[in-house]
Amino acid sequence: MSVIFGILGISVLVFVHELGHFLAAKWAGAGVKTFALGFDPTVAGVRLKLVSWKWGETEYVIGLIPFGGYVRPAESEESKPGEEKKAQSGEFSSQPPGKRAVIFAAGAIMNLIFGFAAFAVAFNLGVSFQSPEVGNVEPGSPAWYAGIVPGDKLTAIDGKRVHAFVDVAVTAALGGQTEHVLTITRNGDTKEVALTPRVDP
Repeated sequence: MSVIFGILGISVLVFVHELGHFLAAKWAGAGVKTFALGFDPTVAGVRLKLVSWKWGETEYVIGLIPFGGYVRPAESEESKPGEEKKAQSGEFSSQPPGKRAVIFAAGAIMNLIFGFAAFAVAFNLGVSFQSPEVGNVEPGSPAWYAGIVPGDKLTAIDGKRVHAFVDVAVTAALGGQTEHVLTITRNGDTKEVALTPRVDP
């Protein structure tokens, strides 16, 4: 199931990314020949695709290989040797530089927008965090010398509220080897202890 969810997750991100390129191309007036989710290479004369359909000028494809995807812009056929190729209206190469830049950047921009939206939805539904509760104390560590024992719950560091154990880890990693005052609760009682993080070589 983890592999399946991983593939689905990657597919969603790729779809959103390519959708950004697709929508930007349509906005710019550039034609799109193919919009594919997954890859559909041709092997031994057989195109590896699950399904495809055409709507307007664009062929929509779900490829057999689930990793990736692509948007193929509309371009005229290659010119013959000695002939000058002229970009036609509606081709990607005929678009002004500004619009081409927007089309290129649209995929990443869509991923950023999707990320913010997904973040908001996830936290609205609820996200699990590891409780800032001490599970183990290494003998000889700063916490051991400070008298912290398994089961203690950290509620604040230097007066700043602690919500999850990641807050403790970040303070230890970025706070430097300076003394910190930890507020802990033990058996319903609240106390403060001071300790200094130590680098373990």
